[in-house]
Amino acid sequence: PATGNLVLRLLDVLGAEIDRAAAEALFVAIATDTGWFRFSNTTPLALGDAARLLGKGLDVEGLHRRVYEGFRPERIVLLGKVFAELRMELGGRFAWSLVDQTALARSGIPYEELDGFSEELKKVGGVEAVALLVEIAPRAYKCSLRAKGQVEVNKIAARFGGGGHVKAAGFRISGGGDEVARALVEEVRRALGAGGAQEAP
Repeated sequence: PATGNLVLRLLDVLGAEIDRAAAEALFVAIATDTGWFRFSNTTPLALGDAARLLGKGLDVEGLHRRVYEGFRPERIVLLGKVFAELRMELGGRFAWSLVDQTALARSGIPYEELDGFSEELKKVGGVEAVALLVEIAPRAYKCSLRAKGQVEVNKIAARFGGGGHVKAAGFRISGGGDEVARALVEEVRRALGAGGAQEAP
């Protein structure tokens, strides 16, 4: 389910000792890739490896705090803007938001710190898929897709030349913001099998 599981096996084959620092890195890799053990890839393998690593005396609460509870206030404000401008489409089955270059520049947050924003959108009740569009250059966007239902977002991403996993995928696309959003909504509509006219934001 995670790179951490693979690396742990490689270390075993090499006969390497796993000290506390290595155990922390491996545990965080497994925990974050499984959504802190709540995604469908939380397998007996993932839990078994995590239990083994916990035997090294890890502070799980402290690790969680370092990963998820140490964000700068500016990041939280930008996330609030993302939610404030949330668009609900397709009868509430699809939610998306957009961060343009102006908003990103004003926030002072580097693009890399937007990682996890799309996961936050999944907290909206009733949605089956969510997307975050980020303007990375004039008329150039990166889209992060996440699935909460049965829709396979990697197939949506593939339509735009991207890829990923069934539940998490992404792509890059050029065009105006409205044009890009319309194209995305139509592809999600197709993936969901939704009919009818597009709803107003």
